[in-house]
Formats: sequence, structure tokens, C-alpha cells
Amino acid sequence: TGGDHTGGLTKLADKRVAIIGTGATAIQCVPFLGRYAKHLYVFQRTPSSVDLRGNRQTDPDWYKSLQPGWQRYRRENFAAVLAGENLTEDLVADGWTDIVRRIGSSLMNRRPDAGNLDMEEISLRSEIADFQKMNEIRARVDQAVAEKDTAEALKPWYRQFCKRPTFNDEYLATFNRPNVTLVDVSDSKGVERITFH
Repeated sequence: TGGDHTGGLTKLADKRVAIIGTGATAIQCVPFLGRYAKHLYVFQRTPSSVDLRGNRQTDPDWYKSLQPGWQRYRRENFAAVLAGENLTEDLVADGWTDIVRRIGSSLMNRRPDAGNLDMEEISLRSEIADFQKMNEIRARVDQAVAEKDTAEALKPWYRQFCKRPTFNDEYLATFNRPNVTLVDVSDSKGVERITFH
């Protein structure tokens, strides 16, 4: 029907843009700003854990096969997975449920004669599952970001839930664009001031 479907982002073609922080909002904005701005500067104090979102087109035949009430059933399934219930099917199967399924699997994969696990063993197995997931997140950075120093700066070295996990298929690759610069402000503990010229 015509019109600007970019939300006005084309007006940034001659602009230098800065975004301060790499939280959930920045993770969503950076790919678009990087595509349309003359130059984008991303100021980062602490890198986010950026996992694959896995967005894809909805299969029309699958959608037509759904029964009334499917949304509620899916929400309840999601909540049950996050609550650690032992389900045969994860209907959402996304990054949020992945870590919970990993921890649950780790707890279930014990010797039959081991008896009940004490809190120390549960904590240890949870930490191992978390470490494995964060190693995957860091490996994803290496796969997506060409420049080694930028990739190193984008790697989160903390447990998954120390900062809100994020999910985006394009964020990391945006740093391969020649018009996008990551500004690591971790040594100064953040941005001190903003001046306009």
C-alpha cells in the first residue's frame, strides 16, 4: 500500500547514531540501526548473552491444524517447563526453556543406585548445565563476529541469568558491518556524559 515501512529509519542515512547499553532493547534495535545509520556506535559496559532466536515463517498448514484453545495450552506448557515439571513435550522449545530442560536432564541422568540428590549435587549439576550453555553462547559469538577483539568484547563471562538473556538472529553479525563500532566502556564503568555538536 506504499509508505515507509522502515519506521523512518531511512532518515538516519546521513546520521551518526549512538546507543548506550546492550540490554534487551539495544539487542533488538542494533541490527536495524546498523542497517540504516551512516555510522552506529554501540556503547557496551557488560555484554549480553545473545542466543539464537530462530525466527522463521509460520507454516500455514501447521497453523490450520491447530485446535481452538491452542494458545492457552502452549502458554501452560511453557510455564510447566519453566517450573521444572517433567514433560514429554516442550511446545515452545526456545532459549528460555532450553536451560531449564538442560538442568532437568542433568538431574534425571544419574545412576539408579545414587538415591536422592542433595542440594549440593543439584547445585553442582545446575552450574555445569549453565556453564555448558554459556560456552555455546560464547562459541556463537566466535562464529558470527569476524573481528577477534570485537568478538572477545561481546562474550558474556557470567552465569546465564546474571543479566537478562536475550535472543536475536542478527545482532552479533551487525558488528561485521563497516559502519558499526563497538565501544567497550567496561574499564570506565560506563558513559560519563553526552555532548552534542
